[in-house]
This record gives sequence, C-alpha cells and structure tokens, in this order.
Amino acid sequence: MAVVTELDLATIGFTSPELTGERLRGPPAELRGRGWLAGSSLAFVMLDREPGDLFLRSRETAFAGREIADLFGIRNGPLREHVDANILNQRGERHRRLRALAGPALTPRAADRWRPVMREFLGLLRDQIAAAGPAVLGGVEEIYGLDELPLSWEAAPPAA
Repeated sequence: MAVVTELDLATIGFTSPELTGERLRGPPAELRGRGWLAGSSLAFVMLDREPGDLFLRSRETAFAGREIADLFGIRNGPLREHVDANILNQRGERHRRLRALAGPALTPRAADRWRPVMREFLGLLRDQIAAAGPAVLGGVEEIYGLDELPLSWEAAPPAA
C-alpha cells in the first residue's frame, strides 16, 4: 500500500490569489485533473466530495484527533478529555451509538431548516468584522482580502 507522502501529488498553495472569490468555491480544474488528492505545506486536501465521503464513512479509517493532540503535547487535562470524548475520535459501538443520536439533527433536510439562521448569523459576523477592520482578522485578510472572506449568506448554500 502506498504512503501518502510518497505520492506525486498536485500542490495547492492556500495563499495563492487564484484561490479567492469564486475560485474558493472549488479546486482549480488543473488540480482536479491530476487526481482527487493534493498536498500543501499545511495538509493534504481532498479535491472531490466523493473520496471525502468514502473516507468519512469507511470503517477502516479513523480520525487522528488523539494523535494530533499528542503531537501538540495535550496528554491530559480538560482539553484532552474533550478530544477523547469527541464523536470523531470514538470507534466501534460507542461511535455508532453517538452517531445514531446525532445523525437525525445533521441530515441535509435538518440543515435546510437552519439555513436562514446561518445566513443571518454569517451576515452579522461579516458586518462585525468589516466594522472592526483588518486588525481583527490576524492576517486572514492577506489571504482572502476583506471583501472576499467566505462569511456571507453565500457560505450557507441554498436549500436543494
């Protein structure tokens, strides 16, 4: 089996001006043409929804939340307890039970009912950021530009 670090992947630069505005809504065609996975200096990025769904639903894969916490030296205390209790870090029967409890609230139909509230909240957030000015963004505006931040009602897609 191949190790992801040994693959010849397309590279995606998150600070590229090509990834702002409409380009932010999906990976550039030249990246998608090279496969479903790209690398960056920060992470590996799935370029298509289908492989992402496959990984999220596969019983053979697991989220590396505990391993990430370990890398940052979070081995005990309240934050580690939160990491350990997170549904993404659960396996087996406990994960299935929590997913069965939370699942109905996270369906596309349930999300559609929340879209008006999400749009209103995102609009308020964008207005507050715009009023506070670029300093509140901590450099994010250098990546997106203040007018291109994905904090509008458009960030919550319309109901199907």
